[in-house]
Amino acid sequence: MTMPMTASDVLEREFLAVRAKLIEVAATLDRIDRAKDPISEDPRLDKIRRGLELLAGDHKDRAEQLQLIFSLPYEENWRND
Repeated sequence: MTMPMTASDVLEREFLAVRAKLIEVAATLDRIDRAKDPISEDPRLDKIRRGLELLAGDHKDRAEQLQLIFSLPYEENWRND
């Protein structure tokens, strides 16, 4: 029987990977900011900002909530399109 990992174990195992992903996100946002054509009204950028706000807060089920931010709304008749 395997023992569940402690929070410290998870952090030890995942820290460098999470750090690298956050740096990648920050670098992408920096490139967007430096681009010649500002896109402050782009809905994709709004979703990224909302996702970052979600991650910065103390929310439960962050992965599910983040997925919902980036998902299309459910359409009941999607098979008929």
